[in-house]
Amino acid sequence: MYTLRKNQEPMSKIVIIECKQCGKSKKCYPSRIRQFCSIECKNASAKRVSQDCIKCGKRVNMLKSTFERQHKSNTCGRECYKAIIQRDPKPCAQCGEGFIPSDPRTLTCGKPCFLKYCKENWVRRHSEDFCERVQ
Repeated sequence: MYTLRKNQEPMSKIVIIECKQCGKSKKCYPSRIRQFCSIECKNASAKRVSQDCIKCGKRVNMLKSTFERQHKSNTCGRECYKAIIQRDPKPCAQCGEGFIPSDPRTLTCGKPCFLKYCKENWVRRHSEDFCERVQ
C-alpha cells in the first residue's frame, strides 16, 4: 500500500496521453508519461536500415541508431565480422611457432615465451652496452 508523507498530495492526478505511432489514448500518472502506448508502437516508429552482409550476402535489418553506433558495420553478425578481420599467422619471436596476435605489435605467442624473450634480450642489450662502456 502506498503511504503518504506529511504535506504530500495523493497521486490521483491521472493524465491522458496520445500515442505518436497509432494515435490511441492511454491513461497514466504524470511521472510515467511516455511517447508511445506500447513497445510494439515504439519499435514500429523506429527508423530502420537494410543492407547486405559483405561476407555471406544475408539481408540485415537494423535500427538506424545501431547502424551508426557500430560505425556503419557491413556484416550480419559476430562470426562474419571475425572472418573479415581475421589476421594472418605470425611467427613467435622466441619459439618460432605461428600465432594470431590480438595486437599487431605483439612479438610472442604467450606469457612464457614473452618472459624468455625479455630476459634474453635484456641480457644481450645490456651486456653489449656494458662492454662498449668499459672499452
